[in-house]
Amino acid sequence: MKNLRRVFIGLGVILAVGYFAIVISLHREPATFPPLPIPNGYDDFTNAVPLVTADVGDAYAMDLQALQSFVRSNAAALKLVRTGLSRECLLPTEAIILNFTNVLMDSLPGPRRLAQLLNGEGRLAELEGRTNDAARSYIHCIRLGNEVSRGGVLINRMVGMACEAIGCSALARIAPKISREQSVAVVAELMAMETNAMTWNEVITNEKAFMRHARQDSFNPIRPFVDWWQSRAVLKGTKNKHDISAAKRRLIAVELALRIYQIERGQPPTQLSDLVPRYLPRIPIDPFAEKELIYRPQGTNWLLYSVGEDGMDDGGTPATGRNLGAKGDVLFNAP
Repeated sequence: MKNLRRVFIGLGVILAVGYFAIVISLHREPATFPPLPIPNGYDDFTNAVPLVTADVGDAYAMDLQALQSFVRSNAAALKLVRTGLSRECLLPTEAIILNFTNVLMDSLPGPRRLAQLLNGEGRLAELEGRTNDAARSYIHCIRLGNEVSRGGVLINRMVGMACEAIGCSALARIAPKISREQSVAVVAELMAMETNAMTWNEVITNEKAFMRHARQDSFNPIRPFVDWWQSRAVLKGTKNKHDISAAKRRLIAVELALRIYQIERGQPPTQLSDLVPRYLPRIPIDPFAEKELIYRPQGTNWLLYSVGEDGMDDGGTPATGRNLGAKGDVLFNAP
């Protein structure tokens, strides 16, 4: 009985120490943020949004003439987007945290409109038989999603992931039609993006700074714990989507590298390491397993996948459902 009581007392002490550690960490001195680059690509994206003449919506529901007119009328916006992609980009983190409603809320729909614009441009290129140009539009859509996340809080990353999903889905769909030369360029761009992609730690650091600022005027020792408890599911769900986005980018890069290898050598490699360094600078890591993506040659074809949210190798069976920890694997062309 005494031993049991000691266990409970020990657990109570551990919980109390942990709780006050959370309170202290959430109320420490405000974080400092790097200065905004000059020029800043984010300014170009912001300036491009009001130039978009209409909402493209579902580009696949538009006919050739409608898409031609839409892309032509939005040439200035597209030019600004690409100018922004050529520059260092950083959201005004401190301004977002200090004045969330005025600085951020009105601008949230903008990046998605730009992603839809790039998607419409890519769809037009497809209809006109310019597959390589379509690939260029879709890779820029993926990059846009990453750049509009940089320096932002959780909701910015959600918007960025939505943009990336538009580009990844379209790029995966046309992958078999992309030329060898353009595939090389796409692989290089995707792999370069991986070296500078927005990390989950950056997102969480900014989100915690935002939460600390939001509660600083009415300190309540219970509130940090309540906020943490209530936000667990949202954070975990967003983290999983962040990792799915990373997995799909990496899967597309490796898939295209495998296709290039097969074009040049007449058969797929026996293992992914055969792609390095000629076709890939390195083998991308599965964000759900912290080891290489799974690759299984199958005659003249292959199976390539990430283990997905459940962390289990399901033999390449695509994940189904949108619940946390969904069973199944992530494939490059899975919805």
